[in-house]
Amino acid sequence: MSEWFRHVAETAGVESDVADKAEVCLNEAAANIILYAFDNDARHPITIDLHAAPNAVRITIVDDGRPFNPLEATPPPAPTSLEDAPIGGLGIQLIRAYARKIQYRRVADRNELVLTVIAAC
Repeated sequence: MSEWFRHVAETAGVESDVADKAEVCLNEAAANIILYAFDNDARHPITIDLHAAPNAVRITIVDDGRPFNPLEATPPPAPTSLEDAPIGGLGIQLIRAYARKIQYRRVADRNELVLTVIAAC
């Protein structure tokens, strides 16, 4: 997926900072869907639509998994030390940090997540 994303971003002339942040968002969102959205081992389509411009990327991800709105997810508590810091579990926080705009809706038994990453002003 990263190879495909990088090809599209490069072809569209997306700024490297925007491409890096958008790739992290895409990978984190897709990983969350693959790891947590389904209760069975059946095949489940995940559709990714990408609109890229030099200073912005909009990613739309649609899946038929359990309803999950990342905007409603409670952020994990901040660790008090490096030793207390968990490994993993920060994907949604990364998405929130890198995506300027996050939209979620449930339509026809499908999750639709739209992430927009924009160049810093």
